[in-house]
Amino acid sequence: MYREVESFLIIGAVAAFCGGIVWLENRSTKKRKKELFEWAAEHDFTTYEYPPGILPLVEDKNMALFDLGGNPAYQSVISRESEGRDEFVFDFSYVVSSGKSSHTVSQTICAFRVNQWDLPSFSMGPEKIYHKLGQVFGYQDIDFKESRKFSSNYLLRGSDEQAIRLSFGVALLDYFGANRNWFMDAHGDWLFIFRRSHWYGTIEVSDLKSYHDETRRILEYFLEGKPGGN
Repeated sequence: MYREVESFLIIGAVAAFCGGIVWLENRSTKKRKKELFEWAAEHDFTTYEYPPGILPLVEDKNMALFDLGGNPAYQSVISRESEGRDEFVFDFSYVVSSGKSSHTVSQTICAFRVNQWDLPSFSMGPEKIYHKLGQVFGYQDIDFKESRKFSSNYLLRGSDEQAIRLSFGVALLDYFGANRNWFMDAHGDWLFIFRRSHWYGTIEVSDLKSYHDETRRILEYFLEGKPGGN
């Protein structure tokens, strides 16, 4: 009987612990959503439950960003139209599984949809040692002889290498040569940009304006460098 009581108490304690974690996560999510939506109102953004137009890209797995893990989810989506383009900011999360364990990775994504823009599909992120080793065995990495710093900092991949090279102008290469830890995915008229923090978490609302401004700066470098100019 004592063993039954002990087992019951252990199960109850585990259930209470798990329930407490879920409660804290839900509370944190609601708090962030409230803060982000307040920020959105101050900066002329509209709020959404889901980012319009992005879901088909997720379902078709057209972009590497949406194929990083399982259970992709959106939180706290805000949007506005500015200078002929749609701008989105949202929290994106996915689950990474390894054996019997799994963990959730969350990022704050800035996405831009530019009318009459046709970017080649590509994915860019920080280059790691294992990427360099993989290149020995034919793993693709588009490097630029005119920017060794960019080529050292980042792994750039995509099927249409010539079109991708034309999309990366001097100003863009110089920027990424001097700034690390950025990720980008592009497909057609969409460009997704985010910077991964050390703790793989979302950007604090207090830092969101400077973060969004920086992604807009990156977008402008793209627009300046694309064939035909602005």
